[in-house]
Amino acid sequence: PVASVVLDPTRLTFVVPATTGEKSVDVVLRNLEGLDTTLVRGLIYTQEFSLDPSTTTFTDAKARHLFRRAAFGATPARIAQAVADGLTVSTDKLVSFTNDAAVENAALAFYPSPPPVGLLNERTNKEWWIHQILSNPNPFQDRLAWFLHDHFATSERGWNQDAIWFLHEQIKTLRRFSVATGDTIADGQSGLGYDWRAILIAMAKDRAMLEWLDGRQSTATAPNENWARELWELFMLGEGVGYTEADIKEAAKAFTGFFWLRLPGQQQLEMRYRPSRHHTGDKTILGVTGKFGYDDISPLHETNSALATDPVDTGGGVVALTLARRPVEASQFICRKLAEFFLYEGQDDSVVNALAADLRAPGANQWNLKPILLKIFRSKAMYSARALKGKVKSPVEFVMGFLRTTDIRLNANIAVNASQIRTRLINIGQVPIEPPDVNGWPTGSAWMGSQTMVERYNFLNFAVMQLDLVPQIDPLVPPVGQRGATALVDHIAGLLDTQLSGNARTEAIAYVNSYLNPANGAPLPYNPADTQHVKTKARGLLYLIAQYHDAQQD
Repeated sequence: PVASVVLDPTRLTFVVPATTGEKSVDVVLRNLEGLDTTLVRGLIYTQEFSLDPSTTTFTDAKARHLFRRAAFGATPARIAQAVADGLTVSTDKLVSFTNDAAVENAALAFYPSPPPVGLLNERTNKEWWIHQILSNPNPFQDRLAWFLHDHFATSERGWNQDAIWFLHEQIKTLRRFSVATGDTIADGQSGLGYDWRAILIAMAKDRAMLEWLDGRQSTATAPNENWARELWELFMLGEGVGYTEADIKEAAKAFTGFFWLRLPGQQQLEMRYRPSRHHTGDKTILGVTGKFGYDDISPLHETNSALATDPVDTGGGVVALTLARRPVEASQFICRKLAEFFLYEGQDDSVVNALAADLRAPGANQWNLKPILLKIFRSKAMYSARALKGKVKSPVEFVMGFLRTTDIRLNANIAVNASQIRTRLINIGQVPIEPPDVNGWPTGSAWMGSQTMVERYNFLNFAVMQLDLVPQIDPLVPPVGQRGATALVDHIAGLLDTQLSGNARTEAIAYVNSYLNPANGAPLPYNPADTQHVKTKARGLLYLIAQYHDAQQD
């Protein structure tokens, strides 16, 4: 039945009866004589635009989807715990956590001495972060940091070796974003508590960003426009939205004053601020006239209280001014990025506008992304047909997702493990801290080239051959007594969240049943009670099923 129908010359509006999930409906028009005319058959009633809380059962499939998007993936044990916890508790655990300093401290072992003391090369920062992505018990911390790394895309490729530690500090800042304000990371720095305003201000005086976008070359007499342009175009508003070329030229003057130097007694370069290099005159930005200096540039020193930020920008320079003068545009921009990353690409304006209105609403949570992320993760849209398996996994998502899901390590030594992962990621075409340019990485079919896929398969082959390093096979296979060929295939496919077609499933079952004696190659019947049989076939199934198109989707 149709609850109501409204006709006008251009459209037919109808209301579908209340339903708890997505379904197919027929639209039938009944005239006054009681005769029916089917207007639309099989119309899909979708929930892809609904930010209302999901009310359907939080199943294994939904938990795997949540953890793919928000955590790179999760082991069967963690998925089982999430299902037992339910959607609300599971999402709370993902976004609200106590920082794990043990993982951070272990990762520091990748450096000859803690940065910035020891000289670094381009591989050190990458392997340091790879280990944390793979091992962090709070996986959303690094998943969100990965989103931010792509958003504030900064590459260390070709840098002066003495400045590479700048990137170490930037990634630490991105990882602090989801840490509660009352919590600290291993070096004692406080978390940013999902404060979007705070992370933008931090990036405006970040050493790596100043180097990457030529901030250290920007002086009072020769302002460089790169950072001001990218701040609005790529990080806050979108290209041409809410600002003019004149605004860029004026804002560039506000970001002057930085330079680098080699401090006495150390080899590393450092970024510093000098008032004499800063443009001290009035600037008119987004319709507001003021000095617009840096009121807080710790730990970059050489401060001058006379250059403190004007009251008109409420203590946050051009960033705060932009949020105050362009709140609608700024909130819509970041909410669209979040929705496209965690929900699906080609985002609808209604979803973006609703999230943006919440983000900019006055109150304690204004410009705080935590409530926005929770709304996304708990929404009907998150578990709609369009959101499920709607994105191609990037190489980092594919590799880290496979390893976090299976708990396989490429080597028992954490340093060798991280190094081998880095090498495999280079081969596939994406490695942390080396985005191609300030726009970040491509998405979608760009990652499905023939050579890229070959390297994905090579990674899988190498990874599954390390399965003997796993203390036991049990976490990856069904319980003892339930390891027949069909059960094993369905279990591994479920582990990888992959739907096998009828033919593919039949072929996979036949593969399990075609066991060969490793000693002489003679055919043997598959024995589900034999651990070696099970391990060999589980390893093969992981390799085969992870190659399917469905397994390449996030």
